[in-house]
Amino acid sequence: MLRLYSRLSKGYDVLKDKFSQLYEKAVFIFSDKLYLLFENNPTPYLRSSVNTGAISSALPQWYFNQDTKSFIYWKVGESPEKSMYDYLAYTQLPVLSMAITKGDECVHDLDDFINSLTVYKPEDADFPSTAHLIGAWSLSSKIVLDTTRDYKVSLLTDAADSISLPLYTYEALDTLVKGPKIE
Repeated sequence: MLRLYSRLSKGYDVLKDKFSQLYEKAVFIFSDKLYLLFENNPTPYLRSSVNTGAISSALPQWYFNQDTKSFIYWKVGESPEKSMYDYLAYTQLPVLSMAITKGDECVHDLDDFINSLTVYKPEDADFPSTAHLIGAWSLSSKIVLDTTRDYKVSLLTDAADSISLPLYTYEALDTLVKGPKIE
């Protein structure tokens, strides 16, 4: 009897986990808040209002769902719905902390935002850039930063290194963290 209860309990946990994953994917797919993020541009554009098929159009790098706070790696010819099933889900970015600073002052703490993100990407693909993270945070927080101010992005890595970057840095986050220290 105890063995049966144990198996039923484990089965319930597995089903609950699978249902939760399917629900998140359904919310992502049917959301009207699905945005595209392009190379060298931090501004998220509403997916339904962008023509990526034009010959002069830049190619997106990421989808961002504002409702689920999910980034999905963009691949030519694949929908975000298919990509979510094919890619690994990362719930931890390669940094412990992220903030927007001006001088020594923390202007905006982004820790809650980055800790709420899920990133769907192939194992060998990079994470979003800090510029794309700032763009998604700006969209979610409804705060538009004044780009004429001398803001920086401060990161604290897993190795407890502190990195300070220009506000809109387009190098992938994991590349920055593994690379040379930038001050």
